[in-house]
Amino acid sequence: MSATSPSEPAEQPAELMLVFARARHERRRELSTWYDENHIPEVLERFPQIESVRRYDLDSTVAHGPAEGVPLIGPQAHSLAVYRVRGSARDLWASITNCAELGTSPDFDYRSVFPVFTTV
Repeated sequence: MSATSPSEPAEQPAELMLVFARARHERRRELSTWYDENHIPEVLERFPQIESVRRYDLDSTVAHGPAEGVPLIGPQAHSLAVYRVRGSARDLWASITNCAELGTSPDFDYRSVFPVFTTV
């Protein structure tokens, strides 16, 4: 068992922020390109508390819901981005959504964004 001395802060557990998103007008390829080539590098540069980001294209033939028999809320997501965060994932989400300097994409349906927060 390792001990932390009083002068050393205890390491915070990492948190995950899972962001489900949908493309506008079925422009999935354009959304994927923008997310991978623009958005991810931009948030990694601007927000040092992000340890990593990985984005996945979701299969449109598979229902993505919380459990079998539970209806989806809103349209089905096309993309899932998983952010590993030092500190609060909720605080990061607030910072990202309030950052006017971040680029946007006309292919991203911002109304469909659905974040989920959890610890690792």
